[in-house]
Amino acid sequence: MNQQEVKERAEFFKKQRENRIRKQIADNINLRKEIELQEKIKHEDMLEHRRMKKKELLDCIAKDKALRDHMEKEEAEIDEVVQIFDEAKKNIECLRKQKDKEILHETIAKRAIAGNFIITEKQAKDEAYFKCIERAQEECAKREEEKTQKKIEKQQQLKEERQEDYRKYLEREEKARAAEKELRRWEMLNRQKQHEVTKEYDVEQREADWKKTLKIRQQIEERRKYDKAEREETMQSDDYILAQIEDDEFFGYADSLVKHCEKQGRPTYPIKKVVEAYKKVNMLDEKRDKDCESYLEDKYAKRRGVMVNTSPGKMCHHPRTDPNYRRCKCQKERIFK
Repeated sequence: MNQQEVKERAEFFKKQRENRIRKQIADNINLRKEIELQEKIKHEDMLEHRRMKKKELLDCIAKDKALRDHMEKEEAEIDEVVQIFDEAKKNIECLRKQKDKEILHETIAKRAIAGNFIITEKQAKDEAYFKCIERAQEECAKREEEKTQKKIEKQQQLKEERQEDYRKYLEREEKARAAEKELRRWEMLNRQKQHEVTKEYDVEQREADWKKTLKIRQQIEERRKYDKAEREETMQSDDYILAQIEDDEFFGYADSLVKHCEKQGRPTYPIKKVVEAYKKVNMLDEKRDKDCESYLEDKYAKRRGVMVNTSPGKMCHHPRTDPNYRRCKCQKERIFK
């Protein structure tokens, strides 16, 4: 880029700057003219507004004055009318008072006439009233005298009636005491007779009960002999021997297992539980008498499925359902003896 081009370029930028400045100056001048024009228009508007306000104020003042004059005229007319009404009212009030006075005088005159009439009538009524009172007092005294006489007669009559009633009451009481005495005598005889009959019945009943008791005892004795013979027969059977051998083998094996577990340090509760169950099933309760024949009979009869309860008066049933399950037959025999 040579020096000539630099100068041209500088000249070009200078012209552009001058044109921009001139344009800005012209814009400022135009803006100032517009502002002055707006201020002038605003001032003229303000003056016009003031003129309008002044005109409106003058119109209002004129209207107010006209209205005030009209109101003063109306007030004057109203005052005149009020004055006329006041005068008329005063005249009417005077006429009313005069009329009231006339009415008052007439009323006083009428009251005087009525008062004289009332006084005369009251005097007549008082005389009649006093006469009635005198007659009433006389009649009342007469009635009281009659009432007193009747009361005396009534009291005398009541006294006689009470005496008669008391006499009748004494007679009734005497009859009632005699009847009660007779009734007690018959009741005593009846109780004595009933006691004799009851005594005879009790003697007969005791004799009958004693005979029945002897008969039952005989039956029990026969049944006891029969049961004893049956037990002896059962003790001699093969089932008894086999059951005893089975029990010995079971308990021997159980004892060996318990000892073995104790040596090994193992629990023995399951084995003991099985032993207890075996005793319970086969009726090997240690609380029973081991030497009792009836115990052995119950044990081996159960294994055979035989009903063993043959107590008098009871049905045969399994010994496990017997309420005396924990007792042997010999104890039952002692109980029923």
